[in-house]
Amino acid sequence: MKNFVFLYSGGTQPSTPAEGEASMKTWIAWFKSLGKSVKTDGEAFAGSKTVTKAGAKDGAGGNISNGYSVMLAENLDAAAKLAKDCPILAQGGAVHIFEVMEM
Repeated sequence: MKNFVFLYSGGTQPSTPAEGEASMKTWIAWFKSLGKSVKTDGEAFAGSKTVTKAGAKDGAGGNISNGYSVMLAENLDAAAKLAKDCPILAQGGAVHIFEVMEM
């Protein structure tokens, strides 16, 4: 099995605590449905900085990601199938999948 990073972008933020709780239950149910394919369910991102040769600046510097997970799958196509029911898709967001290169 290979490691794949799922970067989540877009979607809508809950506007009330009740919406937040309902959203979290949806994510937990999705992770449970994936079983052993979930290596780490990850976290949402908060603040960010972008570092270049010119120095550090506040913000993501064009990166649109707002959270991540690490999944296990045989190949990139299998990893994409894991994402088909991701809760962020129903919120208008996207899942960007990257295979982790073994070094």
